[in-house]
Amino acid sequence: MKRFFSILISLGCLHPICAQFGTRQVIDDEATLITMVRAGDLDGDNDLDLAASLSDVIVWYENLDGNGNYGPPTTLATGLLQSFAVHLADLDGDDDLDILYTSFDNGWVRWLENLDGQGDFSTPRIIGDFVGASDIITADLDGDLDQDVIINVSGNNDVFWYENVDGLGNFGPAQLITSTATNARSIWAIDVDGDDDLDVVSSDSGDYTVVWFENLDGNGTFGSENVIVGSALSVIEISIADLDGDLDLDIVTATNGDDRVAWHENLDGLGNFGPQQIITNEADFVRSVYTADLDNDNDMDVISASSSDGKIAWYENLDGAGTFGPQRVFETEADGSRSVIAADLDGDNDMDVVGTLRINDMLTWYENSTIAGLEDTNSLQVTLVPNPVADILFIQSQEPVTQLTVFDVVGKSILKKHGNLDQLDLSQLPSGLWFIKLESLQDTAVKRIVKR
Repeated sequence: MKRFFSILISLGCLHPICAQFGTRQVIDDEATLITMVRAGDLDGDNDLDLAASLSDVIVWYENLDGNGNYGPPTTLATGLLQSFAVHLADLDGDDDLDILYTSFDNGWVRWLENLDGQGDFSTPRIIGDFVGASDIITADLDGDLDQDVIINVSGNNDVFWYENVDGLGNFGPAQLITSTATNARSIWAIDVDGDDDLDVVSSDSGDYTVVWFENLDGNGTFGSENVIVGSALSVIEISIADLDGDLDLDIVTATNGDDRVAWHENLDGLGNFGPQQIITNEADFVRSVYTADLDNDNDMDVISASSSDGKIAWYENLDGAGTFGPQRVFETEADGSRSVIAADLDGDNDMDVVGTLRINDMLTWYENSTIAGLEDTNSLQVTLVPNPVADILFIQSQEPVTQLTVFDVVGKSILKKHGNLDQLDLSQLPSGLWFIKLESLQDTAVKRIVKR
């Protein structure tokens, strides 16, 4: 049995468990110079809409039916000069998502209030003004249970934060975190050192580093930089997730100077990071990375978008410990792509992918059809043995199983059985991953099995 699993892992995935992405679905084919996209429920109908920054406008797209069919863009802000970032957060404490954005050349740091929770937005409201402002995020940096704002100003090599002084979206003056973030590109706010407050992580493409700044008192007083990555060829974006299952947060980096996606382990949960571990060197001028569980195996995989080769690809976390499989490409015409994210756009309980095709002026998405919403459940309290199975699968249940259905990983029904079922002959079933839905008179269970 061990030999069987080692063979499957050496092939790059537990076939056919690998996430399977459909063909390109176009949301907008006139998204001129699109730079970033984010997903959230903007109109309160329990599905995921999209907000995007284009070169000179901020727009949002309504998910019309919860199935990933999107309406035309609604323009919310105009007159921007190189908008590089958009972010969604509840800034005013009214339980809906507002929109934040930056405009690089005219120095705007602004937010748009979601007035009614249904996607009717206010005119732009001022947070601050810094020429060169690029990325923008929110986090509770001072422990007062509202969302503060963090920006980087790559023109001045600065990272600032603004206190949300009343929880209603009124902001205090800019407070400096660092002035040595040379051409800062990507920022995050996470608890790096396990002390229950939020620190700030920044990637700097100018001096090729990734650094973090400790929140010394939980009130937004920050210490000097701690180096995570000391030398890399232009770190353009970072993403943060627990890649190795040890309950602390690791760092994923996209370095477009050497076409590399890599990760650094948080060794002790205290912010001491290990050396670079390469995921791929085959992402030509990589511009974006994102982490998500794409194959529903309860670990975090990685997605990348690379602008020179036009690829959007993903990398499977094979063992939940940060061992990654080969590059799996599902888009080859994403030339100039600046942003890629994962979100469940069609409500089927798996993570789809959204990408920006900047040269083609397209916003697109790709359906994840890995397991078509089939998830392990056990309300019937049933056990299947042996698993993996070669031929006869024995069904041990507290209640008589009267019906079962075998599905493949994309949800297609393969066979059905009726009667008082205590075993199933699977000798003719091809090797791979399968799902079995078992039903009694009152309860149901869905179980996954591996056929050898």
